[in-house]
Amino acid sequence: MNTEESEQDLQRRLQELEVSLPTNAHPVATKTPTSNNSVAGLNQFISLFKSLPNVGKIIVVGVGTIVGFAILKSLLSLVATLFSLAFLGVIVYFGYQFLVARNSQKIEK
Repeated sequence: MNTEESEQDLQRRLQELEVSLPTNAHPVATKTPTSNNSVAGLNQFISLFKSLPNVGKIIVVGVGTIVGFAILKSLLSLVATLFSLAFLGVIVYFGYQFLVARNSQKIEK
């Protein structure tokens, strides 16, 4: 008898829970990929740029060009520095092999 009462109690509680739940529940929203956020940011920038007056557009393009060339110059300087260091490393390596390694072979003989 006790199990029948507990089953009935569980059934009644289940029905109460079903009634209390909203019938038009919305599905859980999933996170959008970050690429959509970057596209949305780009679209927002474009719409802001289009709303600027002509003088403002010229200033934004000029400043953007100057900043772009400054970044490009920095990157090219970095690449040139890396090539110089690599070349210097090769010279030091071959200099060591030529001078020190040959001298140590002469001493051993």
